[in-house]
Amino acid sequence: MFFITFISIYLIIVYLFYWKTFLLVNYFIILSLSYISFSILLCYNLLSSKVINFLCF
Repeated sequence: MFFITFISIYLIIVYLFYWKTFLLVNYFIILSLSYISFSILLCYNLLSSKVINFLCF
């Protein structure tokens, strides 16, 4: 009986730990994706402004 309880507690702890790490990994992936898209947008804006300046002046 004690062994089964120990295994269930261990499984719950492992499950919670993996759930937390899963959430953290998802969070970091979302952050990195948003950072990459932000950089791409920034570069695009800079390039387009340079092109517009070049065309206008």
